[in-house]
Amino acid sequence: MTRRKFVILILSLLVFTLVSGWFIFSDFNKAVKNMVLKDTGKLKLKPGIIDRFVEEAKKDNKWGQFNTNMKLFIMAHYYLDSKVFSLPYRSKYLQKRNLIVGNFLLSTDFFQKKMDLNREIEYIALNHPYKNPCSNPFSSIFYPA
Repeated sequence: MTRRKFVILILSLLVFTLVSGWFIFSDFNKAVKNMVLKDTGKLKLKPGIIDRFVEEAKKDNKWGQFNTNMKLFIMAHYYLDSKVFSLPYRSKYLQKRNLIVGNFLLSTDFFQKKMDLNREIEYIALNHPYKNPCSNPFSSIFYPA
């Protein structure tokens, strides 16, 4: 191995270590907040409801269903995903992202108020089918034209 190849190898390992360390030590809750904010950008949300959702989900261990590898997978896809370049297993990432955003929307009154995009959406409580009283969010479903 020549000196040039050795230096390139060491530098590439250093860059890989820095990038992987950034993913490991960055906050999953911050990524969830940004994900929900991006996906609900066209909705009128009351200030602070995404923060309440993230805090209640953290307190209730809602993200306990994701192990560390899955959290790193979701964060890597969130931070590195673009229209030009996408990582492998993007469909699995989109499935997990839809699960997170769907839990947020079920925790609000969005579906109970007929999916009205012109009104402010309020946060009710963290969606937990075994703890919350039964309310079918799709009982007043309305498909806007």
